[in-house]
Amino acid sequence: MRNMRFVMVLLLGGVGLILAASMLASVPSTAHAQDAPTLPPTWTPAPPDTLEPTIEQPTFDATGPTEIPIPTLKPVPIEQAQLYVPLFFLTKRHGANVYLARTDPAATDSTPVVQLKGDVLAFGLAADGKLAYSTDGGIVAVAGHAKVWHTPLANKNPLHGYTFAWAPDNVTLAFSVRANDKDFAATAKAPISGVYLWGPTGNPTLIAPDIATGTGRTEYRADSWSPDGKYLLIKFADVPNAATGSGWQIYSVATKTITPLIRFTPGSLATFQSAIWLPDSTGLVLFSQRASSTSAASGAAILSLTGAQQGIAFSGEGYPVVVSTLAFLPDGKLLVLGADARDQPLHLFLGTLSATNANVRPIANPFKLKWPSILVLSPTGFPVYVFDNLYGIIVFKDERIYAFDPLQLGFSATDNAFIDPSVASGWQFSANTITMPPT
Repeated sequence: MRNMRFVMVLLLGGVGLILAASMLASVPSTAHAQDAPTLPPTWTPAPPDTLEPTIEQPTFDATGPTEIPIPTLKPVPIEQAQLYVPLFFLTKRHGANVYLARTDPAATDSTPVVQLKGDVLAFGLAADGKLAYSTDGGIVAVAGHAKVWHTPLANKNPLHGYTFAWAPDNVTLAFSVRANDKDFAATAKAPISGVYLWGPTGNPTLIAPDIATGTGRTEYRADSWSPDGKYLLIKFADVPNAATGSGWQIYSVATKTITPLIRFTPGSLATFQSAIWLPDSTGLVLFSQRASSTSAASGAAILSLTGAQQGIAFSGEGYPVVVSTLAFLPDGKLLVLGADARDQPLHLFLGTLSATNANVRPIANPFKLKWPSILVLSPTGFPVYVFDNLYGIIVFKDERIYAFDPLQLGFSATDNAFIDPSVASGWQFSANTITMPPT
């Protein structure tokens, strides 16, 4: 039987800031004991030598039988998940409805930013702090506009706004509006759902309407803007079964036209679910590849603005066999979240992307989180936050790593309102003062 030490104090290199540990008993009274599970000893990363140990706890293989009696574990210290800028996210921790919450640096709990009788469905923060959000009442509220926008009504049911994408100019906003099946059928000849573009004045304009098909419809979603602000990436999927076809298009600001990039067809072995822009805006990196088993390899690909796709060749020390998420740091380096297989411990890799070659190396220690997990970067890149529906880890620039309980950031780890990877705008940092929309 092995022993693993838990840590109570973490010394941050460089700034010498001590993060005070908090006992489970000191979690705010709004959280119950069952909401704050202790970090399992078999999962928690081994602390660096510079950390001071607190309580030794026995470990065991929870998946297998054991003849040794398992003692009742005492509550152990959990490290303070220190933030450096405010973090915004969707949650319903303190009520029945989903609301937009905020956790500030050194705070022990989140506070509501937008709390309504209904649900906040999505939100987006511009780089300068302008806030936009949508509700299940059919409202899209955007800072910089004097009035909220009520989505067009069909059969008296409000359309729901999903996914927000602020342009680099912090003025133009792209967002998606969804209709239910009955309302879409009633408006199929003159669609009112799809991707809208909202400039500094006037009302939003529908630029990519959803299209009726023989078996359902093709839905369009605002994804992200190119770093130079010239193109908007639009993702589409055939519903009700997205496996019948999905892919991406781009909207050109200069020509006000949409160009198809790629469509994945049923049975395609190269179907990718996510995309990010190359730092120079010349193309996209595709990832989150479908796989039939936990051991099936999955990688990434480069997609040019002409629609040409080329696979990325990974190399380096212990490069990942399966890729969960990719992101570019502000300095242009590539950050990869991956593993040897989907049921194996995840690892963060850091490296460079040159043409279609990614040379990466592992950073910090591997960690057990549920595949595929969620990767959130700070505005400066590091520290990097990785979490699943139970636990999280923080990786610092000097590659130190430690675990945190989501309650330390003020949310419930089982809240699907933000933990669902399909919710594109569920998490966002903002270093600027927030400008609120009209109410």
